[in-house]
Amino acid sequence: MSPVTEWTWPSGRWGGIGTYLLALWLEMPRRMSIGRLGSFEFPAGWYLYVGSARGPGGLAARLSRHQRRLGAQKQAHWHVDYLREWSTWGGAWVRPGAERLECAWAASICRLPDATVVVSGFGASDCRCPAHLVHLSTLPDEEWILCFLGVRRWGTVTNSGP
Repeated sequence: MSPVTEWTWPSGRWGGIGTYLLALWLEMPRRMSIGRLGSFEFPAGWYLYVGSARGPGGLAARLSRHQRRLGAQKQAHWHVDYLREWSTWGGAWVRPGAERLECAWAASICRLPDATVVVSGFGASDCRCPAHLVHLSTLPDEEWILCFLGVRRWGTVTNSGP
């Protein structure tokens, strides 16, 4: 995937469809059940998750949903919902538009130094990617994220853990 040099923000800003990257921090190792995938041991550290928002409310609705914990207003639906229950929100980056970038982004983050796929198939039940979630000891720098994924930040991210 080559660096992205420039793109314009579509009208509707956060309400439109697009692709997003979540940063989640897991403070301690934890065994979690991930829906039908089964139960897995998740090491402490950073997790990057790639998803897309194509339904009603677009990026704004999807990211707002991911910020909330499970409860009366939110039932587990996506694999990331299970991880989100135990992790701290680290922020998100978005790329509005109809282009399907999820798999290309997942491949890019899987190639990062020290990136590890903890659960095969996580977030990738509708494609052939190894996973759309990787574990990292530190986040990639902002320049890499902006240059290679061509995104805009949605929220706050720190590289040392929340």
